Amino acid sequence: TKSSYRYEQMPLLITSSASNMTAINLYLDEAGVLKNLPINERAMTFAASLCRGGDRIHGDVFISRIYGGEAINITRRHLDFTIRDMQNQGFREVIRNLNKRDLAHRQDMMRMMEENGADKIDLSANVQNNQHLKPNEVQEMDTTDIYKWRQTVHDLEIELPVRSFTSGRDCKVVFMPKHISMFISSNDQKWREIDLHLLNPIISDTATWMLETDGGKKSLTLHLEKQSPKRWTLLEKTYPVRPDFHWGQDTKEVEIYQNLPEEINGQQLNVSLTNKSISVEYHSQPIFIFQKLAGNISASESVWKTSRNDTTGSPYLYLKLVKVEKGIWNSLGNEMDPETMAEFQTSLLGTGPRENTTAINKAEMANNKSDDSQKEYLSEKVANMSLDNR
Repeated sequence: TKSSYRYEQMPLLITSSASNMTAINLYLDEAGVLKNLPINERAMTFAASLCRGGDRIHGDVFISRIYGGEAINITRRHLDFTIRDMQNQGFREVIRNLNKRDLAHRQDMMRMMEENGADKIDLSANVQNNQHLKPNEVQEMDTTDIYKWRQTVHDLEIELPVRSFTSGRDCKVVFMPKHISMFISSNDQKWREIDLHLLNPIISDTATWMLETDGGKKSLTLHLEKQSPKRWTLLEKTYPVRPDFHWGQDTKEVEIYQNLPEEINGQQLNVSLTNKSISVEYHSQPIFIFQKLAGNISASESVWKTSRNDTTGSPYLYLKLVKVEKGIWNSLGNEMDPETMAEFQTSLLGTGPRENTTAINKAEMANNKSDDSQKEYLSEKVANMSLDNR
C-alpha cells in the first residue's frame, strides 16, 4: 500500500547570494499534531540555534542541504550534509548570522509597507534601488555575456555588440510577444543566431531595431514597448534545468550528460573549463556548475557539444573531460568549492573565537575508536540526514 505521509518544509537557511546559493530545509510530518506524535525537542533546539523555528515540532524530521534551493534560475541539486556540519558551532554561527540578516531585511520591508500604507511591496527589479524611480526614469539592468539592457516602466531597450563592419543587410530580427529571434551574418558567411524568451510580453507590432555606433563600438539595439506598464525583474524567462545528470569514467576520461530545456539554443551556451572546474551558463543563467572537480583535467583537450537523444529527441549537453593523471575518481567533485565556502564563513564570522573543528573531529574519532561501524558512519558524507526524536 502507498503511504499517505505528507511533509511540511521548514526553511533553516534560505537561498541567497550571501549563502552561496545554498539552502537548508527541515522536513516534518504536516499531520504530526493530529497524529499525536511526540514533541521533537532535539529538532526544536537545533532550529532555535539557527534563529529559526518557534513552533512546536512533532515526530521525526529530515534535514537536507540544497544548492539552488528555491531560486528559479539556479540548477537545484542536493549536497552533502554531515553530522559534523550540524554539530559544528562555527557552521551554525554562520547560518545564524545569515538568518538574523534575513530577519532584519524582512522587518525593513514590513516597516516600508506600513509607511506607504501598502498591502505588499514591489520587490521587482532591485527593490532597494527602484522604489523612488519615476515611471520614465531609465534603469540600467544586469549585463550578460550576450547583451545589456535598460528599462522604464513602459519600455525597454536591449543592446547587443556586433562587429564594426556589420550592416543592416547582415541583420534579421523577428519579433513576437514573448520571443525575439536575431540572425547576424559574419564575414565567414555564417549566421549567428540569438534567441531571447522574454519574461513578460511586449507589443511586437511596435518593436524596432537599428545599428548604432558609440565610441567606435557598434551594437544592434532593440527598442521594445511592454504590454503591461511595470518594471521587470529579469529580461528573459528562466530555463528549468533537471537537477539530475549522468556521468561515467575510465582511467583516462570522464563523460557527463546533462539534459537541457527545449528552449535553449546550444550555440549560445557559455562553457568554461579549467583544470579543476566546469561552468556552463546560458545568457548568464547557471546550467551546470562544478567549482572543484575530484581531480585535475586538461582543459585544452576536453571537449563539449550539444545534441539530441536518438530515442526521445530531447536536447542534452555532452562533456568529455580528459584527466591529467590516470585513475578512478570516487565522485565527480563539489559543486561549491570547499575552500571558497571556508573563506566565506571566516569572513562572516570575523576574527572572534571559533571552534577548532580539526580538534573536534579528532576527538570524535578517538571517542568512537572502539566502534568501527560508528567511526565509518561519522566520516561518511550523506545527502540527507535524519534527526529523530531522541
